[in-house]
Amino acid sequence: MRKRLSLIICCLLLIGLRAGSAQGTSGKIQGTVTDPAGAAVAKAQVIIAGTAFGAVTDDKGYYFINNVPPGTYTLRAQFIGFAPTDLTGVRVLGGQTLTENFPMKPSAVVVGGINVVAAANPIVPRDEVTSKSIVSGQTIASLPISDVRSVLSLQPGVVESGNGNGVSIRGGRPGEANVYIDGAPVRTGASAGMSSALTVQVQTNAVEEASVTTGALPVQFGDAQSGVIQFTTRAGGERLQGSLSAQTDGLISSASSGLNRFEGTLGGPVPGIQGLRFYLSGVLSGQTECSTNLNQTCAGLSAGAGNVANYAVSGVDTTVSFAGANGVQNVAIPRFVQYGGQCDASQNAGFDCHGSFRPMDWGTSLNLQGKVSYSYGSGSSVAFSTLAGGFQNRNWPGTDIGDPSRYAGAHTWQRTYTLNWTHQLFKSSDRALAFNVVASYGTNNQISGPLDPTSELGTRNPLGGVELSTLNFAGFGSFANEFFTDPDQIVKNLRTNSGLRIPLAGRTDLNSVQPYRENPYAMASGNWYTAGLSGNNGGTLYSEKRLYGTANVDWQANRYHRFTFGGEIKQNDVAAWQGGFVNQIFMNAYHDKPISGAAWAADRLDLGDVVIDLGVRWDYFNSKALFANTPGFIFNSPSWDHSLNSTSSDAAYQAALAKVMTPGVAHTTISPRIGVSFPITDQTDFHLSYSHQVQSPDLATLLGGINTDLTNSNANDAFGRDVGFGKTILFEFGVRHAFNPDFVIDVAAYNKSKQSDLSYRIFAYDDPTNPGRQLSINSL
Repeated sequence: MRKRLSLIICCLLLIGLRAGSAQGTSGKIQGTVTDPAGAAVAKAQVIIAGTAFGAVTDDKGYYFINNVPPGTYTLRAQFIGFAPTDLTGVRVLGGQTLTENFPMKPSAVVVGGINVVAAANPIVPRDEVTSKSIVSGQTIASLPISDVRSVLSLQPGVVESGNGNGVSIRGGRPGEANVYIDGAPVRTGASAGMSSALTVQVQTNAVEEASVTTGALPVQFGDAQSGVIQFTTRAGGERLQGSLSAQTDGLISSASSGLNRFEGTLGGPVPGIQGLRFYLSGVLSGQTECSTNLNQTCAGLSAGAGNVANYAVSGVDTTVSFAGANGVQNVAIPRFVQYGGQCDASQNAGFDCHGSFRPMDWGTSLNLQGKVSYSYGSGSSVAFSTLAGGFQNRNWPGTDIGDPSRYAGAHTWQRTYTLNWTHQLFKSSDRALAFNVVASYGTNNQISGPLDPTSELGTRNPLGGVELSTLNFAGFGSFANEFFTDPDQIVKNLRTNSGLRIPLAGRTDLNSVQPYRENPYAMASGNWYTAGLSGNNGGTLYSEKRLYGTANVDWQANRYHRFTFGGEIKQNDVAAWQGGFVNQIFMNAYHDKPISGAAWAADRLDLGDVVIDLGVRWDYFNSKALFANTPGFIFNSPSWDHSLNSTSSDAAYQAALAKVMTPGVAHTTISPRIGVSFPITDQTDFHLSYSHQVQSPDLATLLGGINTDLTNSNANDAFGRDVGFGKTILFEFGVRHAFNPDFVIDVAAYNKSKQSDLSYRIFAYDDPTNPGRQLSINSL
């Protein structure tokens, strides 16, 4: 199977280098050029001003331009004997066909051109075969939002999930929508249990177009059971322009969440180089409340939440003495004062309350985006875009407020680099052959846990919630460096039950406790910790590298058939460690390199009034991971070589693994896609679609617990197993009707059948250490 996959991908890449276009991320312009009497103007030239995109009309005056990046353009038609005509404000949408007709006026001597403002895009698209919402960057910029996800959640069938796994589409689980930026998938492979800040984000000032497909997916998009979210980043307009802005909600204290936002942009053409454009943007945000949910509505801070009290430590309340084993000891009892809610300062040791705010709770995000695009030839283009983001926050201490050594935070950072290349190999008035290649490399990293004392003291109250210095963390020591440089050694230590597996193994003196009478609210002992570093407090380390490539052949065979052939391949290099610093129970660690791929073929028939989209997709997934023959039995299995340790030779180690663990196998599936659209009247359109949509398993779920041994855990732990694709079968039909240019009703009915979903079940396994006895273990 491995050789077969490699052969298919290589063939597709070779084809792509010889001859495609991702139809979902670019648009098409078509139309006719006529004279005042309505007769066709043959051989007229139609170009997109400032670019290399253009076409020549056929004998019927028909023209088309494929693979146009989303954006707003000026379209120009010209021919000898006619005045040049410019159509301004032409908005091209990804995956859609735009019809623009030119009625040209005769002119014996051309003195000046004719300028016409393009009509607004039709709100009932003729060729939309599935439910899809498209939002332009202009619309996003006009809305009072700071997160593009806020716009997507307003679209039909899309519901904000309130967690880091993304939105819910038509009742699907959060995380079942794949996310594409400039044609490359950017969803982190292991979203379960990870911070929402790991997600690569496009800021509102960097979006040219955002769309969400809730119906049947085109064959080019996969690894999604519920839908696809696409972002196209800006590439600069026809003239140089920039912007600066600042935003705060601190002017109205009763409604403030402490949000401060600063952003700037600069973009346009590069002087002296035809077709070369650039765009730069940056956004810096700080928030002094609800830090883990930056730019989102604060859960629990609805009406009346400002009356909910929270507390902070302020000096020493009293000192008590007691006779211990080492003589008389003095213990300082901290003073707890109310920080949030409403209070009377005279009854609160002279301190005023801060309403809905909580102490030492902030978050800072910094996002930078850049893009350079160049068009050449007669419809070819190349673009390079990069996204860099970072987010760090401090967690509200809560009941840890009496122990600064337990104050915790998190830092995540991401980088994404994407290359898009579309090359026109052949172009005539009614035929075209082109290819599109997308290559992308991305990284995601996270560290969370208790803060270093110096870093903790210096970052308690940053101005406006903006903290530009990097948080430092305590407790990890050299463990974090070893994880990020050699995670395989951590996994080896875990499997052999030797060497460094947790940062502070055996340091029970660091467990969190509540000594003496330092509980100000008479809670049960242990609920209000005032000493110790770790206890139940743990940490997270995460590192992911994504390498993605796709090649797509786009063949406009004639005016009616547009064929697409393509393939993609992706590899994730993902490593994770989660657990406590002192105790190994329920600790989880893995490092694996899953690989996935796909191949597809489709034909889009444009029969004038009727559009038919037919396609088939083949998907492949292999976790490349090892799974214990019996979950939870690795080094405690009777078949294990107990002489092994963390320094044993790789050959002996691999031989021992082969006796107790089995490698994952390849999973494949074939998915058909069908879509139909046709008009009932000039203002009414009907669409019908059917698709099988599959998704590879979330890696945090698939790989969770696969290296954990029951010796250091128990049967309440959850163990990943080698599972295949989740699958959904979707059928829908819908009607769109425009009552006027500003009002449309879109009604869709659908049936969504989820054929397979990931879940844990309690399975019975034979106990390797006690033949004849069965164990009940939670398995994926």
